[in-house]
Amino acid sequence: MSAEVSLRHLSKRFGDVTAIGDIHLDVAAGESLVVLGPSGSGKSTLLRIVAGLDSLDTGEVVIGGTPQQDLPPHRRDVAIVFQHFALYPHLSALENITLGLRHGLRLTREEARARAIDLARRMGIGELLSRKPRQMSGGQRQRVALARALARNARVVLLDEPLSGLDAQLHVALRQEIADLMRATGATSIHVTHDQSDAMALADRIAVIRAGRIEQIGTPEEIYHDPATSFVAGFIGSPPMNLFDGERRDGGYRTVFGVIASPPAFASERPQITERPASSIR
Repeated sequence: MSAEVSLRHLSKRFGDVTAIGDIHLDVAAGESLVVLGPSGSGKSTLLRIVAGLDSLDTGEVVIGGTPQQDLPPHRRDVAIVFQHFALYPHLSALENITLGLRHGLRLTREEARARAIDLARRMGIGELLSRKPRQMSGGQRQRVALARALARNARVVLLDEPLSGLDAQLHVALRQEIADLMRATGATSIHVTHDQSDAMALADRIAVIRAGRIEQIGTPEEIYHDPATSFVAGFIGSPPMNLFDGERRDGGYRTVFGVIASPPAFASERPQITERPASSIR
């Protein structure tokens, strides 16, 4: 499957702080990639670079085969959903959805209205179209914000922690709605979050990021069962993996629990042993 988004050796510094350090990854057409990491890891900066809201120091952003780094945000074929809904308070839900279609995509009023109504029907929010944001709950406002992004039919949908701040029950329900909608529309999406439950539910693949660098990219199952680094092992899971030191001895590894046989290709002299819950060596 061809890459819809290619991020090639991206780097970004803010003064002496490296926010993004030589990141390279591809997102396939129709794939849902979740960038997962703790606060301050660079995940939102990465999303803003793709959207064109932040410049990059080195590297290249390619969408649909076209380099993007010299294009302003409004000329990039992306749609973005922020943590804070960013709806215009004086406009109805329908007007919020159609505004970008009329002024950004130059659709007629009738074309924009028809597209918005069709999408709202498919998302189950048709009854909200006449309401102002103040007349909607947090979950309803976020659904409208998502509809506004999807209505553009952009090549890539960017989601910046859109579930943060919602109560637990609504959080889970809307998470499933987003997952179902992304798969039903075939949208290519990049979703950033610090919540591993969201990542596991939404992702085709997860990119775990720490201090501006990718620690591991893989499916949710690979990330959970086969962590590439001790950071990933300790960050993923509740409770996280147990980590303890081992020492290479006589073709195996001596631990506080005894000697564990070594895989033939395993060459580390002092590995960290992991357990979740069945034993494995990393």
